[in-house]
Amino acid sequence: MGVGVDAWIVPAIVILLSALAVDRTRAYRALPVLLNRLRGRSRSAGRRRLWE
Repeated sequence: MGVGVDAWIVPAIVILLSALAVDRTRAYRALPVLLNRLRGRSRSAGRRRLWE
């Protein structure tokens, strides 16, 4: 499971960095969306409460 999450995070970071180079506003809007998806994939609900 951890490997699958890593495989999803790496391209997301690459896309975010390239978006940051092109359009900072769009990248900053995408960042919270990526974090929310990452939280959603978190196994424990307790961790989710700590993040919020």
